[in-house]
Amino acid sequence: MTTTRGSGSSGKQAPGGVQLDAFGDPVPPAEGGRKAGGKAPARSPSLVEQAALSSLLLPVSGRTVNCRFALLDPAKCIPSPLNRRVQALLTTANQDVRALMDSLRDEGQREPVLARPVVVNGRQRHEIIYGTRRRFALEQLALESGAVLKLKAWVVDDIADEDAIRLAISENENRSSISAWEMGQYLKSRLAQNPDWTHEHLAASEGIHRSLATRYLQLADLDQRFISLLAAPSGMTLTGGLAIRALAAKHPARVPAVLAELEARAPVADAAALLKLLRLALDKPSRRHRDQRLPIRSTNGAVRGQMVRHRTKPGCYKIDLAGLSEAQAERIRQAIETSLS
Repeated sequence: MTTTRGSGSSGKQAPGGVQLDAFGDPVPPAEGGRKAGGKAPARSPSLVEQAALSSLLLPVSGRTVNCRFALLDPAKCIPSPLNRRVQALLTTANQDVRALMDSLRDEGQREPVLARPVVVNGRQRHEIIYGTRRRFALEQLALESGAVLKLKAWVVDDIADEDAIRLAISENENRSSISAWEMGQYLKSRLAQNPDWTHEHLAASEGIHRSLATRYLQLADLDQRFISLLAAPSGMTLTGGLAIRALAAKHPARVPAVLAELEARAPVADAAALLKLLRLALDKPSRRHRDQRLPIRSTNGAVRGQMVRHRTKPGCYKIDLAGLSEAQAERIRQAIETSLS
């Protein structure tokens, strides 16, 4: 996106006498006040202050389109389904989102998002092509503070889906990275949209190796609840995620209970830490099974021995008996053989 400098101050004032620039942003006063005819201290202009006119080169079609600056209601904007970021993972418990909310509160929104007008259920809305985290964080900040906050946006009326996809990818790569799991979900959706594609077609469309595309698609099968355990989705790496997927596949019956237990201990730092916790919970038998000893009693109730479950091998038991005669030992052997036949 290229910009040219906008016009100077509009001369308008907000309530309380605060000077506003051409885009409704407050103009900071000079340090210690400013005498008539004096110069305001120098400061770096924001993109909004530079943006009277702007144009955008579309990466796929090669067209150059005009953009207009707008202040939008974040609650009336919708995230583009073409964006790789999984919106369900955006929560105020997400440490990346919380850090962004703090930045918006302290510094304001420095970079506008990119949007295009759409009609949803007969109502005019703006679809956010990139900047969906900024939209979510600003909306949550408005809810927490009770303030009326506007989303700074570049609006482009005519932008094709393929251009929107490439612009979103480029922007996400320059900001907080998309997690490996989100990348897997994105590739999975691309396959669903193009049912005739093979993994080779998909990989070529994204400029990645086929084997890498296949690994991302395998990771996409991992239950979203595992991702939600992390402090931020970006903590889910491809290698760590695939290891978690393989471990969970070995113990499908025990996974729900373990997830419920780990949810009480969330957030977990990253995929490596989560994998360690899962191995402790899934790879080792439960304490109840490890310590289970079944007493063997005679007809008068006296304990004559015990049957102990093997610590690591399911279905394996050890029988310890004491004080047996040769005849008793033989009868027990025959009884075990009979029960196993």
